[in-house]
Amino acid sequence: MHRPRDIDAVVGALRRVRSRALTLLLAQRALVILAAVLGALLVLGAMDFALRFPAWIRALHLAVGVGVLAVALWRIGALAIAFRPSLTTIALRLERLHPELAGRLASAVDFARSGDASRTAAAAPTDAGSPVSKALADRAVRDIAASWNDDDAHGVVNPKRAVRAGAVFAGVAAACALVALLNPQLAFIGAARAVAPWSAAEWPKRTGVADATGLAVHPRGAALPLRAAVTKSNRDLESTQVVAQHRLIDADGRPGPIRTDLLTYQRREVELIDSRDGDASRGALFERLLETDAHAIEYRLRTADDETPWKRIRLIDPPRVLRAQARITPPEYARRLALILNDDAPHLLSAPQRLEMGPGMDERALAPPALAGSHIELTLTLNKPLPTPENPARDTVWLMRTFGPGAPGAGVEYDLRGEEWTLRWTLDESLRLPVALADEFGIESVEEAVYRFEAAQDRPPAATITEPANDIAVLATAVLDVVGEGRDDVGLIRVAIERRHARPAGEREPSGPGGALEPDDEPVEVVAQDAAGERALRVRARLDLATLGLRPGDELWLNALATDALASDTGVRGPTISPVRRIRIITENELIEDIRTELSGVRQAAIRADAQQDENREQTRARGSDRQTRRAQAQISERIARQQEAIERLTERVETNALDDDRLRDLLRDAATALDAARAASEQASQTLEDAMADARAQDPDAADGAPLNEEQQRQARDEQDRVRDELARLVEMLDAGQDGWVMQRRVEQLVRQQEALREQTRAAAAENAGLDAAELNEEQRSELERIVEKQRQLADEAQRLAEELPERADELRENDPAVSAGMRQAGQRAREENLTQTMEGAADQAESNQMSEAGRSQEEALETLRDMLEEFERGERSRQEELRRVLDSLIESLDTLIAQQETELARLDAAVAAGAPLLALDEGMIRLNRNTLGVLDLARMSGRELAPVARIISRASAAQIEAITGLRRADPDAPRIRAHEQNSLDRLIEAKREAQRIQQEQQQLEQARKQAELRREYARLLERQTSLRDQTAPYAEAPELNRRDRATVRALGEEQIGVRADLAQMLTRTRELAEARIFEFAHQRLDGATQRAGDALRAGEPAPAIPDQQRAIATLISLLTALQDTQQDEGDFGGGGGGGGGQGGGQDEQPLIPPIAELKLLREIQSHVMTETRAIADAPARPTRDAVERIGREQRSLAEIGESIINQMQRRGQGPTPDLTPAPDPDQPEESPAPEPPPAEAAS
Repeated sequence: MHRPRDIDAVVGALRRVRSRALTLLLAQRALVILAAVLGALLVLGAMDFALRFPAWIRALHLAVGVGVLAVALWRIGALAIAFRPSLTTIALRLERLHPELAGRLASAVDFARSGDASRTAAAAPTDAGSPVSKALADRAVRDIAASWNDDDAHGVVNPKRAVRAGAVFAGVAAACALVALLNPQLAFIGAARAVAPWSAAEWPKRTGVADATGLAVHPRGAALPLRAAVTKSNRDLESTQVVAQHRLIDADGRPGPIRTDLLTYQRREVELIDSRDGDASRGALFERLLETDAHAIEYRLRTADDETPWKRIRLIDPPRVLRAQARITPPEYARRLALILNDDAPHLLSAPQRLEMGPGMDERALAPPALAGSHIELTLTLNKPLPTPENPARDTVWLMRTFGPGAPGAGVEYDLRGEEWTLRWTLDESLRLPVALADEFGIESVEEAVYRFEAAQDRPPAATITEPANDIAVLATAVLDVVGEGRDDVGLIRVAIERRHARPAGEREPSGPGGALEPDDEPVEVVAQDAAGERALRVRARLDLATLGLRPGDELWLNALATDALASDTGVRGPTISPVRRIRIITENELIEDIRTELSGVRQAAIRADAQQDENREQTRARGSDRQTRRAQAQISERIARQQEAIERLTERVETNALDDDRLRDLLRDAATALDAARAASEQASQTLEDAMADARAQDPDAADGAPLNEEQQRQARDEQDRVRDELARLVEMLDAGQDGWVMQRRVEQLVRQQEALREQTRAAAAENAGLDAAELNEEQRSELERIVEKQRQLADEAQRLAEELPERADELRENDPAVSAGMRQAGQRAREENLTQTMEGAADQAESNQMSEAGRSQEEALETLRDMLEEFERGERSRQEELRRVLDSLIESLDTLIAQQETELARLDAAVAAGAPLLALDEGMIRLNRNTLGVLDLARMSGRELAPVARIISRASAAQIEAITGLRRADPDAPRIRAHEQNSLDRLIEAKREAQRIQQEQQQLEQARKQAELRREYARLLERQTSLRDQTAPYAEAPELNRRDRATVRALGEEQIGVRADLAQMLTRTRELAEARIFEFAHQRLDGATQRAGDALRAGEPAPAIPDQQRAIATLISLLTALQDTQQDEGDFGGGGGGGGGQGGGQDEQPLIPPIAELKLLREIQSHVMTETRAIADAPARPTRDAVERIGREQRSLAEIGESIINQMQRRGQGPTPDLTPAPDPDQPEESPAPEPPPAEAAS
């Protein structure tokens, strides 16, 4: 152990301890700083590797690190300067380590420092202090010097911190060295990026992105697809983020703000071509659509550690059609038609028109239909000039790309100049013209403009016979309203109706339905009308089949013809002919059988409806108003409506066929009336049920579908349902009776007509076979004779069947219609008593022996018998009508008595209620009233079907009276309820009276109609006789000279002419109403004079002077028939009669047999004849006779007086304003020209 010889050695040791401590402290701090620097570089490098800090962040890191390092170094320097611990401090530290030195070392060091700086242990004591102190100090110093050991100073300085700092530094340095060893490049890059952030050192990229947009220009306004191709990524592609930074550049070059948008992975790859070497690579496609409303757009694409350079795309307007104009010029013939129409409307026929068709994206792009062959000029205005081929018509590729595969082909003219393109072509078929534009950059139209041109082919016109709507079967006397219709899409020039007569092929006799028919003449034009370009036109005509010589089995074929402008102008086609409408001619028997069948169907339907109504009545009583009862009542109404339609069809068919049968018309009218009443009652019952259901739902909206009826509703529903049954029963009854009576009468009438026709054939054959025996007849005469015989025997068989059936049918109708039954029985008895069958068979035998005169007389006897049979039918009907009128008079009188009695009982009830008297005593008066009511009810019920409505109403009144009587007899009578029942009885009685008055008025009208029908028949018969006389006289009037035999025949015709005059006079005397009507009396006077003059001339053997008077008589008879035709309808149309409707009062004026409107019509007709005669006299080359002029003057004065009288009479009756009496001129048929023979049906029309 080394021991110092003096205190200086101790002090030196302490100084060395202090130096060592400073060194260890500085080393420890330096190592910590170095470890921190290396660690920071390592951590920041790792973070930069992970996060790829930008240069400014790395520069910031460097600046902060340098700053922190400078501060640390400054602090180390300051520590080194400031670290000067005293030796005493170090000595005290040693004393703690070495207890043996405690209290001595530090003192010795202090003593030593306070004395000489260099003394050894043997030196003299110091001079300082007292000697004792010095001695003690010296001693202490010597002791420490003597006991000091250098090893004692080793434990004062602890090197652990320095060692730890060195270890930390070594660890950090080792980590850095390890990183450098593992990847020297990354370590170098990291150090360079950290220490020199301004350098170009870059980490290797983990992602790669490339621009796959590939656009230099783009249409403005269209979404721009930014496309990025990710060539590599350190994560899955779904998690890889690719963003686009972009900004818009305006027209002045000013950039907008930069925006960042995330691109979306498209789950597919895209191919990339390197522009430098052409190498191809692939990358995952990311895309984003950007708005492009600017002049240009700049963008770049970025991933986590990669980005593309900024790129600019120019934005330009895509090509588009700004507007389009079309000029459509129709074909020449259509333009001429438009000029005829003077039509400015924008349709097919309009003049050349200009259309604004817009940009091709709205409804304006659809042009109105244009005729095929129209010239189209389409002008497109574009937003900018576009490149076009030099010869567009030959560049099919460009045409298909621009105008589509349906582009107009040959013959199209293209004028494509700058911003305006013009196309011209002829529109042969409909065209869809898309317009797809492309500019020099290949930018196409955003939306395709489409223009449509519809070519309306000028189709042939449509021709149709609209009336009759279907093939029909009619009589040869039918009068048809024929309507033909033409329709065309451009314009009609003419519409017509043609007819052709078709007869059974190769047969003389009629064939049945379905037999072969062939036309026997050329088409005859019925009516035609020229059109002025109308698209639809109807022509109508009234076709009187009686004038066409049709027979049963024939058919009349009708065709409508329509000619359009194209056919008329160009001749490329003829008129359109409609399908044939066939009018089949049937016999009256067939028509009657058809009517019987339809009436039977109506009857069966009425029976079924009655049964259903009975069932529903019980259901209503039991269940009230529910779905089933309401539906059943509605079904009944529908059934009745279908029966109404059937009756209307039958009525129309009767009118169409000109079936002059008043009885059938009356039957159909009564049936229609009954059905109207039944339907009204059924609908009222339905309404009652509906009201009950509505009341229930008003009280409870959630009520079930069913409601009970209150007492009033039950009564109403029951009454209306009973009324339905009553009307249906009346209908069935009248069809049972009326149908049989009508059919039997029609059979007799038909037999009369057939016998009359056969009589005329017999007369003709008698004239031809006069003086010849049966053996001397030639083949044709013998065939005609055999036909007459065969037909006569057929009529005899029919007469025999009729005589046998009449009593049987009379027995069947005895209960339902006693009067008709009696008439039928008398007709059958007349046929048996006068041996009708034997007489007709005798006529056949006589004709077979060529005894034609005897056969004719037998036929006349048979005709007289048949006419007597018809008279029996008429007499029975008249008897029934007279009995009905008597009953009606009595019934109305009885109802007046009942009404007065009921009013009295109501007054008594009101008085008793007011006085508070008991009501029981009032029942006797009501009982008497009810007894009387029941008596009147029995009278109504026993008086036939006509009074069934009255009986039904009286029955309701009786029921109300019984309810009132029951109420009066109650212990606690309900006066208001009793009064309601009695008031109901009064109302029903008044209603029954009104109904009886209505029926009375109907009967009056029926009687008048019957009398008018008799007048028409008589006038028609006389017209037929007069026309026959005129036709028989005409050949003799034209003959240059008459022989004796001719003169005898003419004189015989004169006697027959006088017979016609006598019949006319007798008719005027027999019919009082004719004499009361002044114009009819004047017409008869005119007839009397004409027939007298004609008869006198004929009896004098001079036929020529008789012809004008015969013609005058014929014209007057036709005028009489015309005046009496449809007088009731004309009267109603003119202003109604004087009586009014069926009101409560019974004092209605009875309509005269000859109503004023008939007088006016006849006045107009005769005035026309007189005017025609006046003109004929004025125009005659010869001077007229004085008598003729005076006669016309007298007639004209009489007509003026009569006209004034008629007008005054009508004004007094209140029948409307003064009518126009201007006669209708008849220039086409002057009086002196003989008129064709009009049959009765024609005269009546």
